[in-house]
Amino acid sequence: AYTEGSGGGAVFTLFLLFGPSTAAMTYLLSFLFVSHSTAQVVVMFFNFITGLCLMIVSFVLTTIPSTMELNLSLRYLFRLFPSFCLGDGLIQLALCDGEVCPTIDKNGYNVFNTETPLSWDTAGADITFMAIESIVYFLLAVLIEYCLTFPSFLSFLYFIQDPPYEFVAGNEDEDVVAERYRVLTGGAVNDVVRI
Repeated sequence: AYTEGSGGGAVFTLFLLFGPSTAAMTYLLSFLFVSHSTAQVVVMFFNFITGLCLMIVSFVLTTIPSTMELNLSLRYLFRLFPSFCLGDGLIQLALCDGEVCPTIDKNGYNVFNTETPLSWDTAGADITFMAIESIVYFLLAVLIEYCLTFPSFLSFLYFIQDPPYEFVAGNEDEDVVAERYRVLTGGAVNDVVRI
């Protein structure tokens, strides 16, 4: 199922889209950390949890009669994580026999109603979600990077205030006096660099 026909194409596409979607999500998660080593450990653990554990949870929920319908909804939430999409796509393809794959409905796996490896319930939804995540997560990361270039946004975000200015009288040039006046009256609020 992994190397033949459209199953091989589905596996190739899953691995192809996993890289950019995971990189974009990792970039987004990195903004939550100050230390790069802490970020690396937490992101690896996060990808493990969302990839392996959620995939197993989804598979088990599909096999338990009382949770089959709940799993249909949870899978869309789980697909927000690229690691889950990769694992889920591969496990669904493992259930295929060539071009014949069981469907998933409110009664779990239905082997009498089949579809192709690239159909929505097999690997199609996972491929689509990872393609969208690659773009959306990257654009969100770029937007955050852009917003972080504005000191007013940083002061709002981190509640950072400039320390109060303590004037020490002395001989100063008139341009220094004029600049101090401009800064103290709010003329430098939108300046990129403030000292």
